[in-house]
Amino acid sequence: MTDSLSWKRQIFVSVIKRYIVVITLLSILFGGLVSFGYYKVSGTKYNAESQLVQNDNNYNLIGSYNQFLSSSRFKSNLKSKINTSTWKNYSKKDNYDIALETGTNSPFFDIKVTSSNSGYSVFLANTATKIIIQNMGQYLTGANIGLVSQAKHATINNILNRLIKFGGLGFIVAFVLFFCVAIICRLFVGTISDTTFTQESFRIKNLGTLDISKKNQN
Repeated sequence: MTDSLSWKRQIFVSVIKRYIVVITLLSILFGGLVSFGYYKVSGTKYNAESQLVQNDNNYNLIGSYNQFLSSSRFKSNLKSKINTSTWKNYSKKDNYDIALETGTNSPFFDIKVTSSNSGYSVFLANTATKIIIQNMGQYLTGANIGLVSQAKHATINNILNRLIKFGGLGFIVAFVLFFCVAIICRLFVGTISDTTFTQESFRIKNLGTLDISKKNQN
């Protein structure tokens, strides 16, 4: 059992010595391709934000406002506003994200909208804000919301963190895959590569070399 573990460890070490640089470079390349592919698929996103306030400082209620954003009442109301606006024929009118962002122990909170069109993000942020102000009191007792500022312009969404995340995941997957392929090739594919192969892979001492061509001539 000890010998078995020893030669397996030896193969592992030999693969690292011979192929680690190539495996690392290929994995970096693959991770970069994954990040680039994600960027091309996701495209440029734009964020627009409006700010509201819980007027009576009862900011413990703000955490419950997310329930309204996910309710069918809010979604149907927003959809109706979209379909009666100048954006009704926009091909990507259903592709957006709305989130409520809060601070710690603060009565202020933001409505953040992300979409692939800057103008559409601004429209959605302001429309969602109006719906929340008009309907939240009916949905949740004690809600007393006021408008602080409307969304006036959109900013490009920073996707650097997601690119790093997907690129890193691609690197890890590629590294493990290439390393396993290198071990399999080292053991089962091809021929003995050089005079040190058996010693490096199986710890069989190299006693010398034999020139087969000269022996056959004799």
